[in-house]
Order: sequence, then C-alpha cells, then structure tokens
Amino acid sequence: MVRLVNKFISRTISLLSCDAIVYKERKVAFFLDIESCGTGVGSQAGVAPGSIRVTSCLDLSGSRVDVTRMINTFSILAAATLLLGQTSLALRLPHYLKSCKVDASFEACALKNGQDSIATLVKGDPQYRIPKLEPLGLDEIKIDQGSGPVQLSLTGKDVKVHGLSHAVLKSIKFDSDSKLLDIGFTIDKVIVLAKYDISGKVLVLPITGTGDLNITLDELSGVYKVKLDLKKNEKDGKDYAQINNSDFKFSTKRAHFQLDNLFNGDKALGDNMNVFLNENWAEVFKEFGPAVGDVINVVISRILTGVFELVPYEDIFEFNKA
Repeated sequence: MVRLVNKFISRTISLLSCDAIVYKERKVAFFLDIESCGTGVGSQAGVAPGSIRVTSCLDLSGSRVDVTRMINTFSILAAATLLLGQTSLALRLPHYLKSCKVDASFEACALKNGQDSIATLVKGDPQYRIPKLEPLGLDEIKIDQGSGPVQLSLTGKDVKVHGLSHAVLKSIKFDSDSKLLDIGFTIDKVIVLAKYDISGKVLVLPITGTGDLNITLDELSGVYKVKLDLKKNEKDGKDYAQINNSDFKFSTKRAHFQLDNLFNGDKALGDNMNVFLNENWAEVFKEFGPAVGDVINVVISRILTGVFELVPYEDIFEFNKA
C-alpha cells in the first residue's frame, strides 16, 4: 500500500505544473527542508521558475512519504488532499495550541494562547510537519528582480533566519462567515544570514560578488491575511480547513546590509557598495523587501497548513452550538 501511495504521489507531482509567482516582475524561488523530516528533496529536482517549493512528510503506517509541493496560492496538493480523504489522519490540537470560542472574546483568547505557544512552536513539531523556526533553516532562496531601480539576480544558500522566536502578536481576527483570518505581529529584530551570489545593479551602480550575507531588519511589523476553504474528509465526515490564498505585508524601521567579498574581494569597492546600500536602505528595501515578505508568507502558511490538514476545523475554532 505504501509503495503504491509513493508511486501515486511521484506520478502526480510529475504531472503538476505551476505558473511563476510574479510580483512586479520579481520572481522568487524558495526551498524549505523541514529538518524533522530528515533530508527531504531540498534543492534536488527541477522547480518551475518563480515557484515556491515546500518539502513535508506524511507518516503512513510507520513509513515516511516525502511530498514535494509546488504552491501557487498555497492550496493543498491534490495528492495530499486525496490521502486526507483516504486515511484517518485526524489529530487533536498540539498541547501548546489551545482553541478559542468564535465570539466577542475570540481575539483576546487567541492573542493570549497564541503568544503562550510561540516558545514551544519555534522548536518545531514533526507530528504536525512544522519546521524548526529558531533559527529557521532554508536550503536556498532565489530572487530575480527584473525591472525598476533595483535589477538583480540573488541566490542565497544555507540560509538561517534568526529572531522569529521573539515575535509579539498584536492582533488576531477571524471572520467565520468569510473564513478570513488576520494575524498581526511585530519582531524587534530579524537577522538573515546566508551564502550569497549576486549580480545586477542597485539604483545606478553595478553589483556582483559571492560570499557571506547579513541582512538585519529592525522593528519589523507585519500582517498576515489568509482566506480559508473547508474540505470534508470522507473518512470521518469532518471539515478540515485549507488555505485558499494568503498575503503578508510588512514594514521595517531600518534595514542593514552587509555583503562580504563583493567585486571579487576588492575591499574598497565592496566597502563603498555596503555604505551605499545602507545609506539608501529605504530605496533598496522598497524593491527588495517584498521578496522577504514572500518567504515569511510561505513560512506562516506552512505552519498553519501542518495543523489544518490534521486537526478538524471544529477543534481549532470553537462555535457555540444552537
């Protein structure tokens, strides 16, 4: 049975196509390997330009099944949805996440319970396919900025994102009729470290190089918005939430850039470019920042999807029964 499921998933994935995710001619490719699932496919195999690939694991009868997802609007992969309908995967909410009644007390309850869960959540949870978040490890990020003042091709490998454990929730709103969920939060400091390869131009200056990268964001403030759909599990007759589409918008009080070994190690040129980037951080980040938002969007969606796929909707959101 497991062998047939593996074969089906592999064949399904090979047949799927994914249009490039393009925002203002910016293309972002994102590769996330969930450490708790083992090696995964990471940056192996081809990926459509501009698409976002997430590796997750389903545990069926003690055998690990790796599922590669090509996500456009963060909808559930057909193969995973089929497995949900064929297999009894229902779980309770993890002990560190507590449900709230959908009434006037919802936001206060969700803010408290959500904030209390962060310290445990960032450690990752393989049972719910939630990756370790402090630091968050990404195999690779690719950004192609094709037009405007910033035109560059940037690849970051062995990416580590520090600071997510310090998130402070500011608002959580849920409309049960439209199934719209909004989560607002702040993070005092986010630090992105990576091995980079860059070429292109920033404003009027050419830029090229390979080496160590450090992007630090001060006082990040963002809002994640997601539209949910409900899918009935034919096995247990319960509804499960699925992400229809999601969006993340954010701002930062200051961005700091440090790219070592620019211009093949020419220290004078490299130092001048780093000074230029930091003096003009607002203009640079206006063009470059949305790509960072794309990554955060995917990470939050990955966390929610891990829970939504396995825990019935009614066990996450409590409704008063008539």
